[in-house]
This record gives sequence, structure tokens and C-alpha cells, in this order.
Amino acid sequence: MSYTPLELAEAFLRAGELADALDALHQHLAAHPDDQAARRMRAQVYAGMAASEPNPDHVRAALADLEMLIPLTVDDVIRRVSLLRQLNEVEKAHQLLNGLWGSADKIGRDPRLIELLLESLYQRHEPARAIEILFHQPKTWRWLRWTGDFHALKGDYRVALDYFCSALDQLDESTQEPPTSAVGFIGNLRGQILLRRADMYQKIALYAEAAADYEEAEKLIPNDASIPLFRGMALYLGGDMTNAINICRRALDRASEMTRTELIGQLKTDSRYSGLAQSLNL
Repeated sequence: MSYTPLELAEAFLRAGELADALDALHQHLAAHPDDQAARRMRAQVYAGMAASEPNPDHVRAALADLEMLIPLTVDDVIRRVSLLRQLNEVEKAHQLLNGLWGSADKIGRDPRLIELLLESLYQRHEPARAIEILFHQPKTWRWLRWTGDFHALKGDYRVALDYFCSALDQLDESTQEPPTSAVGFIGNLRGQILLRRADMYQKIALYAEAAADYEEAEKLIPNDASIPLFRGMALYLGGDMTNAINICRRALDRASEMTRTELIGQLKTDSRYSGLAQSLNL
């Protein structure tokens, strides 16, 4: 019984034989150049080969196949962005995402692509563009958190604080009575937003509120040794020297050597904490 090159490619893929799958796909596409599914499959093979053994030529070949696909799917765009970033072509990745948002193509409104675009805008320090995009999103915890992030990036700390408060409210409202399997995940999400809000409280000198958020976040993310240190730092700025010293000392004692070095660096490089660092004998 004979098999077509495409059938062989699929069999090789199932067996994890990427090089053989690639050869079979070359044969198939030479005879059927308009087969979009096969071209997408070949891009996947090239990307898989690049992942197992980094090779820019394989990344470029995967991109070349993906660029020929019409119409694009959301997954196609995500793969293209990932591959472009592997080549450090972050500007091209950004322009791809930004162009899709501004086009009539509805896939540009897919939440996964919007988040990739927001990540890019954050790295580029372009809060105004991001806030404009976020204005059109539903007021769920995810987009409210992002809006807070970009207002914080702008230095609008009180506005950011309001958005983080709203994000927490929406998260609580949308995750009431979650299944046991989701409790840890939701707790981590809540903890991350609490850390953002605590930072905003600290930026506007509401140190007791910041310390309270850090304390709650520590319960939700117990393995992060930096959180109790941040709590101690907030207490110190708020004038509670005794508790600040005790909490910071415990945080440093429980941290790994690498983390401890990083945390001490944060204390010693900020002049606001010079008295605290001295009291901790750093």
C-alpha cells in the first residue's frame, strides 16, 4: 500500500520525526503549492525544529510559510509574533499586532492578540496608545488591571489605584465559589493585583494601606520572600520601625541566597531605607 507525501508527513509528525516530515511536506507542497493546511503544517515543523535546536534559518522558513497564509488565524499571528521575537525583530512583531488592531480584520480584536499588543506597548512605554485600546474593552478584571498598569506607567498613581481597586472587585465578583482546582490560580491573580495596588498606595504615601495589601498578598503568594520585605519597607516609611525591622529580618532570613542578595540590594540602593538597612546591619 502506497502513501501520499502528505500522509507520510502526518505519520512522521506523530512519530516526532521532524526532518522526515519536512521532506515529505516539501514534496507535497511542490505539487500542491496552494494547500494552506500543509503550508501551516510545514511552518509548525520548522518552528518545532528551531525549538529543539535553535536555528535562525528554520525560524525564517517558518515565518515565510506563515506569511503566505490567507486568511490568517489568531494562532497564525501568535506564532508569527513568537518567531519574530526569537529573531529579535520586535519592531516587526509590534507592527504586525498594531496593524491588525487598526485594520478591519476582526482577528485583531481577539483578546489574545490584544494582550500581546498591550505587552508590546508596555515594553515600548506607550501608555496613551494602550489606554486608547483599553477604552474599547469590557470592564473585566483583566482589562481593568491592564489599564491600571498603564496609568501607573504614566505616573498617574491615583488613577491607577482606582483601576486596581476595580479590578479586584471584578475578580471577586466573577470568581465566587470557584472549584477547588482553581482556588490557587485565582488566589495568585488576586495577589498580583494586590501587589500592584500596594505599590500605588506607597507611591502616594498611604503606607498603612500598602502594608495591609502586602500582608494579604503574602498569604496568597506565600513562597515569594520579597513580599514581606516590601511590607516591612512600607511599615518603615509609615514610621513603624519596630515591626519593620522584625518583618524585614524574618524575610531576609527565609530567602534563598540569591533572593537575599537582590532584596538587600533594593534596601541599600534607595536612600529612603538607609536607616532600616543600618538597623538590619546591612
